[in-house]
Amino acid sequence: SFLREFDPSERPWYKLGEKSDHPAYTDVYTGADGYLDVTCVMPYYDDQGLAGVAGISYAIEEMYHQVADAAIGRTGVNFALDSQGRVIFSGLSQGVLAAGREVDLRRQENEGLAQAAASMVAGVRGVTTVSLYGQDYFLAYAPMKSTGWSFGSLIAREEVTAPAREIVATTDAATASFRGRLGPTFAASAGKATVLALLMFLFAGYLSRHMAAHITKPIYTLREGVRKIAAGNLHEKVELDSGDELQELAESFNA
Repeated sequence: SFLREFDPSERPWYKLGEKSDHPAYTDVYTGADGYLDVTCVMPYYDDQGLAGVAGISYAIEEMYHQVADAAIGRTGVNFALDSQGRVIFSGLSQGVLAAGREVDLRRQENEGLAQAAASMVAGVRGVTTVSLYGQDYFLAYAPMKSTGWSFGSLIAREEVTAPAREIVATTDAATASFRGRLGPTFAASAGKATVLALLMFLFAGYLSRHMAAHITKPIYTLREGVRKIAAGNLHEKVELDSGDELQELAESFNA
């Protein structure tokens, strides 16, 4: 009974195919079975011309399940807009992005979503941020050239930035732990360095006194001998064995 009364030539998809010379896609429409459908159509010809229109229909409900399963992350939502800014299919069954609503997203009160929809319809590829359902989302979109639609993929900003925040927190914790372990090590090293510096200081003092004594002792010996000779003790001899000019000077005095 249904097939006898059903006239495909009166259906929107058939009329679209009659006017096209390449595969074309319909808008979302209510099929004869009462479900929302999208149909890809293509005319075919015989010797007399147009022989009919071949079409493959796909239920929006089936698209919803497939698109929902392909979403990124736990907050992801995929959808597509047609050339009129209407949602063709979506991973949401309700709300502003639900499929089958005769609403041009370019005229939404949500300014961010309206601007993004305008770019999508214009065939632009890009990434932007929009606010939906009380959350901030990243929206990536690109044209579907074979259909004239534009595909969009939403994911909550919170979900995107969560890994980065987790890495920062992990890094901070590791840094704090490293500092905690490094503190005693630095303290021990500082103690060792202090002891070493003190030993070096003492050694430098000893070495300085030894060198000073080595240099000044011949001078004191020469001075004492000269003082005695100058006082009239001509038997005094200056005994120096330094092997340098001071020894020569002492021998001159002795002479």
